[in-house]
Amino acid sequence: MHKDIERIILTEAQIADKVTSLAKEIEKDYRHTVPVLLCILNGAFIFASDLMRALGIDVEIDFMQAASYGDKTFSKGSITILKDATIDLKGRDVLIVEDIADTCITLKGLVPKLEDYGLNSLKLCVLLNKTGVREEKDDVKIDYKGFDIPNEFVVGYGLDYDNLYRNLPYIGILKRRVYTNE
Repeated sequence: MHKDIERIILTEAQIADKVTSLAKEIEKDYRHTVPVLLCILNGAFIFASDLMRALGIDVEIDFMQAASYGDKTFSKGSITILKDATIDLKGRDVLIVEDIADTCITLKGLVPKLEDYGLNSLKLCVLLNKTGVREEKDDVKIDYKGFDIPNEFVVGYGLDYDNLYRNLPYIGILKRRVYTNE
């Protein structure tokens, strides 16, 4: 375990099992189409890669990058689109692949933009759903959900703090002193 991790909450094996399970669900819903997996960078790239390889159907992949965190451990309250999709999404079935749903500010900003592209359908696949963060009235519909996790700052498996820890094969809670200078 990395020295800056307080404890591991999801092991590499647990994550792999969940990715396989999510892929089977997605295959059923998209068996008659070729969906576009729209990976939200940077955090979801490892999850999207593993998910794409676990799928037994044809898919395309594209990437968007939107920021709501910067280098902080809390959302700044709005999104900035840093990279837009390059595939023409008009009339396509699009599956957003996101690493974590906590405040959902990023997703709430992206969904209306994507709907303006004239999609055939839009669904959301999230590896982690942070519980106790969003109010029910503000919630977004998650079509494929990996794990519910507590309201803790987590890193690993693509998730970062100040662009570090993405390479950890597990998901762990970052020690508070790392991001508060205690």
